[in-house]
Amino acid sequence: MIRGHLKVMVLKGLSEKPMTGYSLMRYINEKVGIKPSPGSMYPLLKNLEENKLIKSKEKDSKKEFSLTEKGKKIIKELWKQKDAIHEKAMKSIKIMETITGEKNVEHKLMARMKEGDPFKELNPELSKFRAVLIEMLNKGKLEKNKKEIKKIVAKAHKELKKISK
Repeated sequence: MIRGHLKVMVLKGLSEKPMTGYSLMRYINEKVGIKPSPGSMYPLLKNLEENKLIKSKEKDSKKEFSLTEKGKKIIKELWKQKDAIHEKAMKSIKIMETITGEKNVEHKLMARMKEGDPFKELNPELSKFRAVLIEMLNKGKLEKNKKEIKKIVAKAHKELKKISK
């Protein structure tokens, strides 16, 4: 799952209707093409319930979750921030296009997401890398450091090629 987004997807799903943990995993898989593991879903549900964003009740011998008023308020706030979230995502895509020289990166990313997340274990490091690039973009340092960034990426590429043989 894309780091940090599982919570938002769970809250969004529950804003549509009450669901079980398994139903939420299916919902997220249908929406973004990545099925969260029970090991990430159930601890998150417990945390959301402890923080009073969701509540649960037994229904047909299953635990069904729904939003509390506090959870509904969070969803409303997120909705207000959707433009900022979209802008941040587009900046990330622009960074990828700048580094790789490719166009239409967003279409390629969406196609890959539907296949699942083959980089699951690398995501923390990839997220840190992306965060630094976004920070550079926001500070206006990406363009003037493009040559150095390309050297760093080329060196990483070369090292990865060595171990891929």
